[in-house]
Parts: sequence; C-alpha cells; structure tokens
Amino acid sequence: YVIAAILAISGAAIFGYITIKAAFLWILLVGAYQTWGGHFLLRAYSYSLSRTSLVISLRFVITVALAAIFLGEASLYTNPWIPAGAVLLLIATMMLGKKEKKEGGEGVSKGWLISVFLQIAIAGSAGFFLKVFASELEVPKLTFLSYWYFGAVLGAAPMLLLERDDGRVLFRKGGLWVLLAGTLIITQLVIEYTAYQLMPLAIATPMLAFGTTLGAVLVGLFVFKEIKGLTRVHLLGFLIGGLGSAFLIIAQI
Repeated sequence: YVIAAILAISGAAIFGYITIKAAFLWILLVGAYQTWGGHFLLRAYSYSLSRTSLVISLRFVITVALAAIFLGEASLYTNPWIPAGAVLLLIATMMLGKKEKKEGGEGVSKGWLISVFLQIAIAGSAGFFLKVFASELEVPKLTFLSYWYFGAVLGAAPMLLLERDDGRVLFRKGGLWVLLAGTLIITQLVIEYTAYQLMPLAIATPMLAFGTTLGAVLVGLFVFKEIKGLTRVHLLGFLIGGLGSAFLIIAQI
C-alpha cells in the first residue's frame, strides 16, 4: 500500500490532479476501511486457500445488491441476458477456484467462517462505494487513487504495528516483490474503477469476478507450471464463463 500510495500521489502531483475537497475525504475513509478486507482475506487463506478461493467472489454479490437498492440498478435485471450472464459467470468463477481435494483435509472452522464473512462484507461494500466515486461523484482517476491509497496506508498502519517483525523481514528480503505487488494492486484498481465508470455494476462486477479468477488460474497454469492441475471442472468453467460473458455483451448491444 505504501508503494501504491507513492505511485498514486506522485502521478496526481505530476499531472495536476491533487485536489482537496471535503467530499473526497470519503474516498480516504473507504480506502482505510477496505484494507481490513485484505487482512481478513489473508486470515481466511491461512485456514484454507482452496476453500477461500471458491467463495471469495461472493463479495461481488454484495456490491451488486447494494447497487440495486441504492443506485436504481434493479431495473436492469428485467433484461434477461443480464441475470443469466451474471449467474453463469458466478458459477464459472467458483468452478475455476475449485481445487483438488486433499486427503486428510480439515473441516470448516469457526475462524475461517468469520474471516470469510468479514472479508466479503468489507470488500463488497467497498466495491459499492467505488462505483459511487467512479460514476456518481465522477472523481478523476488520479485524484481518486491518491486519496484511496493514502487512506489505505492509514488503515494498514495498525496492522504493521501489530506485525512489525514480519514487515521488517518482508522489506529486507523481498523489496522487489513489494514494489511489484504495489504496482499490481494499483493496476487492478485502475481497471476496476474504469469498468465502473463505463458500465453499470450489474454488468461490470460479474465480468471482473470472472476475469480476476481467470487471470489467477492462467498465471498458475503457465507461470507456475500447474498445467497438470487442470481438471474437467476448470475446462467447463472456461466454457461457462465465456458463455456468461457473451450474454452480458449481448445485453450491452
């Protein structure tokens, strides 16, 4: 988050998008709030990576539900292509996140359930506010990023204090990875913010959920050579996801 904040604030300063407005303080607050979603995501992964990957896309359901209630997007679902495409993409996302079961796997724990519930609630509501900032307030990208990641640094500071030993090791041994991670998270947010500027959440969120999961699967297959882990379920997920994407494209035409 520190790297992302440096990049965002530097970009905003260079291109003249440093703007101080009271309304934009909401971006800072949500940016701080959403970091705890990442905290609980890591806690959920520590219990079970495969199980968490399978359900984590449900955060987009929270985002879409809030948009339907507060942004008047409920009327979009009268177009049958949109709910059909959204459901297919959600199914495909969960299929792509499915891992092979290992012998001796542990059952569902209370800690995992709490972590997943909190992550989905925080990330889902933060996604809704992201849409508000993108299309309702129409905040310029660089201005938005500078506020969001400054807030994220503030939100992550308590975690760094609690786990300061881990932080020192990370910066000492993995500085390059920290730089890469900061660049990747700001790139992902720019893509998501742009999608919310151009499309209603009913269409953008299912496509983002599928695209994020698909990207992770492809990296695992071709970068980390996990091609042997490709199953029929994954292949079917690719097909269903393609069909769901096509439905949403048809809805836009």
